[in-house]
Formats: sequence, structure tokens, C-alpha cells
Amino acid sequence: MHHLRQFWTHHANIRIRLTLWYLLSLGLILFTFAGFLVGRLNRSLLEQADTALELAADRVLEHIRQEDGRLVFQRTDALRQIEREFDVYLIASDRTLWDRLGYGNAPILEAPKAGFTTIGEERPRRDDEWRVFSQQVTSPDDSTAGWLQVAQSPGEHRSVMRVFMRDLSCSLPVMFLLAGLVSFFLATRALRPISTITQTAQTFTASDLGERIDFEGPNDEVGQLAT
Repeated sequence: MHHLRQFWTHHANIRIRLTLWYLLSLGLILFTFAGFLVGRLNRSLLEQADTALELAADRVLEHIRQEDGRLVFQRTDALRQIEREFDVYLIASDRTLWDRLGYGNAPILEAPKAGFTTIGEERPRRDDEWRVFSQQVTSPDDSTAGWLQVAQSPGEHRSVMRVFMRDLSCSLPVMFLLAGLVSFFLATRALRPISTITQTAQTFTASDLGERIDFEGPNDEVGQLAT
């Protein structure tokens, strides 16, 4: 840290400092915007998954009947389409499994509650992560009550995020390099009038102290320095 401070103080000229400041500013903007995109895409994919779960639950509710004191599914073509994408359970209040659709890979919630739940998100490997929508259901005569649980593994969600993160990790270094080139160009352009003034002043001798620097430019801070 001490050597870096010495280099910055004694060896880094103004052009290098301006370039680094420009680069730091543009880099912060790029990384902030990238973080916003990642968060926004993740939320959007989660909202789509939740909508799909809720729609599947609404369709399944139309095909539930009572049989021998429990709730079961009526096997229809509509349910066959759903079980290709979701694991759907009918569960008693004591977590007894009454009936199911799908492959049955999703775990049963220990304490079902209405709404959305994510299972397995706290584990290091998320291969067994599930997004679950639960809803309480009753038989038409209200004599039997249980829970409908619709679950889906967010594999497609993870695939989209992996592709996006891969593309982002490839594009950010390129954008950072371009930002460095633009920063150097801006710093050089900003210091060009000062370089011109310095070169002109170096040609003056002791007998030329009354001479004026012929500076052509706006009457800003640099222009006032020249006059």
C-alpha cells in the first residue's frame, strides 16, 4: 500500500491519474448496471415460474374428486400435460400422501402453508432445489380437507441465468478495456491545451517574460491560465 501511494504521488502524471479516475467511474457504472440486470432478470424469471405454478394449480383443481374419504385426481388429458412439467401432490393435513402426478421427485413440505415456498435454496448445490405452490383444498361437500402442492425444479431458470452470467462475464472485460481506451482518449484530449501552454512557455527566456501565450480556445480555466 505504501509503494502504491508513492507511485501515485511521485510517478503517476496527470494523464494517468485522469485515465484511472475515468476508468474507475465507468467501471463502477458498468458493474452497478450489470448487478441491476442480474437482479432484474432473476426476479423476472422467478415471477414467471410462480405464475406457471399458480396456473397449473388452478387447472388441477378442476380435476379433483373425493374417493374413500380422501381426495384424488381425475386422470384426464389435461392432467397428463401438467405432470410432464410439474410434480403435483394431494396431501392430508397429517402429511399423508393421497395422490400424486408427475415423477414424484419433489419433497413434501413438513408444514404446508398457502403460497410460495422454495426448498433447498440454502444448500451449496442447488440440484435439488424446488419452487412450491401450496393451496388448501376441500371436497365439494366440505367433508374432506387437505393440501394441493404443485412443485417445479427451476432448472430452466438456472440455465438462463448461467448463460446470462457467462455472456456477462465475457462482455464485461471487453467493455472495461474499451472504457480504458475511452478514458485515456478523454484524459489526453482534456490535457492537450495544457501541454500546448507548457511547450510554449518552455521556449520563453528571461527577456520574454512580458510575452503573452497565443492560446486559441475557450475562455475557461485553461484559457484564463494561458492569458
